[in-house]
Amino acid sequence: MRAEKEKATLSRVAAGSNRASRINGGDTNIRKILSFTESRVLNFLNQGGRYSAADISIGLHLSDPRSVIKRLRDVGIPIADEWCKCTQSNGRYKKYFIGKEVGNE
Repeated sequence: MRAEKEKATLSRVAAGSNRASRINGGDTNIRKILSFTESRVLNFLNQGGRYSAADISIGLHLSDPRSVIKRLRDVGIPIADEWCKCTQSNGRYKKYFIGKEVGNE
């Protein structure tokens, strides 16, 4: 059973690295490589602006957009983030946007 789990994990890692090499290697049709959910998040971020995970969750009806953003970053899409302070509590949260550096809007 453990060997099967390890084999499944290795195949997922290999599949992810294959996707990354296809994108970074110049595959011009990135939409064929991304999953449906990844494409939706990328389109949402490409609208411009900076969005929190809650904004993305509400806008796209996703339960965990942070994991999708991680997968998009893993394949080489430059999704940047910045920390913001919460005005109503002592907490903070991240806002995500397409770009290479903070303050590029």
